[in-house]
This record gives sequence, structure tokens and C-alpha cells, in this order.
Amino acid sequence: MIILGLCGMPKSGKGEASDILEGKGFAHISMSSLLMGQIMKDQRLKAHEINRALMLTSARNYRKTEPGMLARLSMEAISQLHPNTKGAIVDGIRNLGEIETLISMCGERGDELHLLGVKVSDDFEIDCKIRFQRLEANLKQRNDGTFDPPNWEAFKENSRLEWDDPDPAGIHVKPCLDDIQRRSFGRILENGLKKDGTLKEIDEWRHDINEYAASLEGQTHHPEK
Repeated sequence: MIILGLCGMPKSGKGEASDILEGKGFAHISMSSLLMGQIMKDQRLKAHEINRALMLTSARNYRKTEPGMLARLSMEAISQLHPNTKGAIVDGIRNLGEIETLISMCGERGDELHLLGVKVSDDFEIDCKIRFQRLEANLKQRNDGTFDPPNWEAFKENSRLEWDDPDPAGIHVKPCLDDIQRRSFGRILENGLKKDGTLKEIDEWRHDINEYAASLEGQTHHPEK
């Protein structure tokens, strides 16, 4: 089976990538959903009792014991899919331990692993400004609490922790993107400024994702352990 590990900051275009790939027959495995399920099980909570702060704290605690736990849970979920499923997207890579676990488990199972990193910019300030503009333009996500809190200063501070948290068990999107870029089965797609300095339009981004999806066809390889 094709396993596609997906990494990117919020509002980078990762969700659009997932939607397009789902439309092409890939099952969607959300690390965030699996984390919520594990919290509900371990702490005996209901979904409405779990907020972003608890999710972040719990993820750190789990990673301190098992750095790649969410990747392991993702692979266990994939093992329950129908054998004829074309492939699966593991959405939400945020720590290098998750990449290593995906590589190890895909190698053991004989799966074909690809890693896709979605980024806006290598410059933190530019990255934040563009993603915040996208959040402001999305009235639904701005008002339903998907991103909490939505003001600029809080968004920037939250982004700094997701970009590269000082805590080894925290969120490290930038190091993960750098790791993906150096691997032979990794690919980085940029969804920020074009060469002329203008923002990439949604149709252009969809074209990039469709082109990437087409490139997966016929590729057969197994990741190094």
C-alpha cells in the first residue's frame, strides 16, 4: 500500500492537499483525531471536554514515553483498512520521531512510503503573515474556534511553538520539513509567494497537488530503515 506522510503548518494548504488526495482514493488518517481518541480513552473525557491546550500537553507527554506514538497509532489504523484501499494519508506529522516510526513500520510491512511537506516560506515572519491572512479570509474557521485564539499576536506565538518548540517532545514542523526535503522519498511543495512576489492562487495550488498525485503513480520503492 502507498502510505503518504503529510506535514505542514496550519493554513499552509495541507488540508486542500488531503482533500484532493482523498478524492483520488486515499484514505485519510488524522493524527489529531487519533490523539483525541487516545486522550478520551486514557483520561475518560468526552470530545467536548478536550481543548487545544490539553491536546498539546497530552501529545508532549505521550512523546516523552514514545516519540512516534501517533505514527504507530496511524499505522495500526491503516492495518484495519480494506486490503484494496489504494493508499492512506497520515496527516499531521509534527515530530521527527513520527517520521522515524513511519519509516520503520512501513519497512516492516513492505509499504511504499512517501513524505510530503507543505510550506509557505522558510522565513518565519513571512510564513506567519501569509497564513494569518488566510485565516482571516476564512470566516468559518475564524469564528468556529478552529484556530484559538485568532488574534495576530497569539497566532504568531502559537506558530513559533509549532515551527520549532524548544521541548524535544513538542511540535517541530520546520525540522520535519527539512528532514523530508533531504530524503529520496520526500517532496516539498511550496504554497506561498510566487517568483513575481504575488500569492499563489488556489487553482494553482490545486494544480500542484494534482501533479504531485499523478507523480505517485507507477513509483515503487521502499524506504530505508
